[in-house]
Amino acid sequence: MKEMDLADRNTLQMLEQQIKKGFDSFIEVSDALWRINHEKLYREQHSSFEDYCRAKWDMSRSRAYQYINAAATVRSLKGEVSTIVDNEAKARAIAKVPEADREGVLLEAKEKSGGVPTAKEITEAANANAPKTKPQPIPTAIKHADTAIKALKRIQENDPDKEASYDKVIHYINSCRAIQSDTWTEGETTC
Repeated sequence: MKEMDLADRNTLQMLEQQIKKGFDSFIEVSDALWRINHEKLYREQHSSFEDYCRAKWDMSRSRAYQYINAAATVRSLKGEVSTIVDNEAKARAIAKVPEADREGVLLEAKEKSGGVPTAKEITEAANANAPKTKPQPIPTAIKHADTAIKALKRIQENDPDKEASYDKVIHYINSCRAIQSDTWTEGETTC
């Protein structure tokens, strides 16, 4: 845990008040959670954002990220349709829809509901508009690459080992390529 200056303490207190009063206003909650995480305003009393969420809000880290991602989804919506998504469950439902199709799905859900659709009605409209063809499976290598990229993105900007970790990944990739092209030599990292 690290000591914070008065400005950070005041910011944390203001954001926590926003969260307390705003669980109904999920965008305010998500903005506050994002900022607490991004600025590490939990650092004085908690060693991680996950510990902070559990201790302060009885919320898992993944649940906190659901709030954060829901607000990002709403911000991607333009005009009238952005007002349809007024809670986090609706935002999660529409987030599963390709961005180019979201407006149409929301307007259809609104029309079918006769007003403001529920998350379930948004999901139903999305499913009705989904392609009828079976999606092609993503090759295992791509899934693993996506997982690796997500892990690399979690490396903090101020991590002193950041560059060394990137170099290690690049070395590993190059050694895998060398093995596949039969130019691998003794002593290189194996895949």
